[in-house]
Amino acid sequence: MKTGEEQRARIFGHLRFIPAILIATALCGSTLLASCNLTGKAKTEGNGRDGVTLASVDAEKMQAALAARLVAPTDSTSSFPRQFRHYDAVYSFYTQRGRLPLWTANLNATRDMDTLLACIDHAGAHGFEPDHFGAARLHRLKDQVLNAAAAGRVEYDSLAMLELRLSDAAVSYASHLQDGLLDPTKVFSSKYELPLRPRANSGEILRTADIAAFLRGIQPAEPRYLALQKALATVRALAKTGAVTPIPFPGKKIEPGAFSPQLGAIERRIKYLSQLRTTVGQMQPESSFSSRYDASGFTKYDSLLVKTVAEFQRSHGLLDDGVLGDRTFAALNLTHEERALRVSLTLERARWLHYPGVGTYVRVNIPEFFLYGVENGTATMRMKVCTGMRWRSMRIKGQPPINYQTPIVSGTISHMVLNPTWSVPPSIAVRETYHEAKKDSTYLRRHNYKVLLNNEVVPSTSIKWKDYNPDKLPFRFVQDPGQGNALGRIKFMFNNPYDIYLHDTPKRAPFKYATRSVSHGCIRIEEPMRMVDFLLKGATKWDRAKTDEYLAATRTTKWIPLENRIPVYVDYNTVWVDDRGVVQFREDIYGKDAELKRAFLAAK
Repeated sequence: MKTGEEQRARIFGHLRFIPAILIATALCGSTLLASCNLTGKAKTEGNGRDGVTLASVDAEKMQAALAARLVAPTDSTSSFPRQFRHYDAVYSFYTQRGRLPLWTANLNATRDMDTLLACIDHAGAHGFEPDHFGAARLHRLKDQVLNAAAAGRVEYDSLAMLELRLSDAAVSYASHLQDGLLDPTKVFSSKYELPLRPRANSGEILRTADIAAFLRGIQPAEPRYLALQKALATVRALAKTGAVTPIPFPGKKIEPGAFSPQLGAIERRIKYLSQLRTTVGQMQPESSFSSRYDASGFTKYDSLLVKTVAEFQRSHGLLDDGVLGDRTFAALNLTHEERALRVSLTLERARWLHYPGVGTYVRVNIPEFFLYGVENGTATMRMKVCTGMRWRSMRIKGQPPINYQTPIVSGTISHMVLNPTWSVPPSIAVRETYHEAKKDSTYLRRHNYKVLLNNEVVPSTSIKWKDYNPDKLPFRFVQDPGQGNALGRIKFMFNNPYDIYLHDTPKRAPFKYATRSVSHGCIRIEEPMRMVDFLLKGATKWDRAKTDEYLAATRTTKWIPLENRIPVYVDYNTVWVDDRGVVQFREDIYGKDAELKRAFLAAK
């Protein structure tokens, strides 16, 4: 057996044409990864196994074993490349470095290998399954080759397989952490229009001088992401206390003041689920919580429990009226597995788009029905919004339901429009406006609509609507500014391929709803003048006072370019952690999580 010094000399001989940065990586290893979200520790010392000096690896034999394994990616006669997720990157790396090992050159110094395996073992902190990266197989191979080396022999074929699989797992782990497991442009039935982070170089991890530092550097550090990781850990900790036993819905709502034998179970469940916050310590099982309703004969739904139920409803985006309906029961009965998966899906979304930590932007979260104005990472404005209907059932014979979902999109707010007109989109004109005019001859006049034919105004009362096919209307409808205009007194324009925008609205009642998917796709905002304040902060040519003065004096339409153009992101997240540390859940109103779930589980 060659001594360590002889072995090292031989390897240096083979590496004389390889940059010193790679030699350091191949031979010296790296320090323990400090921030890989690990609960265990990687091996930090290279002292063999249990103090036993392991057999040395012969560089030439290892080189030959790798050469025997590495068939060209284009070799259609071999199934070997199909066993890897990133075979092209792995093949290219080892070909360029003369088929010399990266991880297994010295089995007495395995810190890089152990660091990588520790990260993979704890990939669950990011919502991944360790076996997605072949964790179990990697550990079996590692144990096999180290046990053999402890007995004084080197199994080069197995060692070569371990080497290649470690590299494939490293590329896969780095790629998924930096770019996400999935490509969102290929997941959803509708387009995903948010900006993706620049795609990482899939093989970069194999060429770095310090693998531990590289792994530290790619850990997402955005506060939103870190909070979601804590939320995932919280849900999993709660799951260890036992499964959620469904509380059956009695078939009708339980109103405050009513009597029900289920109230004890409901109170215990809410106390149990109140542990879903990132600041909770040791989780307690549901059976450890008591209920006032455990007392014999006490079954009235009193005001104290109503208050508790209302708080639970708020954390799930439900109407916080304390009424126990089917949606509240569904939230109470959501399994730990489904909650954990929902958090994992949101982590995946967060890997696609990291919000900037500096600067000013506007963010809309569709399932939450809220808009945020963010300055240097802090939300300084929050307001309710109404978004598009998923499906609108048309009460017109032969008309199928229509989808008015607000798209997931981004752009830059460039203009405000005071006293806007509303040009009715063709999709609304043929399905709604035409039929209203046909049904009521005064409808268009009462709602301040003009009818245009070849850009000329035509008196609406002169048109015999029944003579026209709504799918081939020659007319356009334009609603004048003023009271009742669908866009209210102001709209905020941003560039996007769907011609949607943010706007005021005369319809105030929907802002009291818990589920505010009521529009035709544009985003109605509850407090447009607060938006004016936010967008005009620091502007010199136009301000809030001039806006108020103009709106009070005239109904003439005016376009106002913004001095400071503000990015806007219309996003879709059904889970997040609020500023109190409470894990918030919302319904998947557009079915986007359902689509992502199918792809995510298939890829895992």
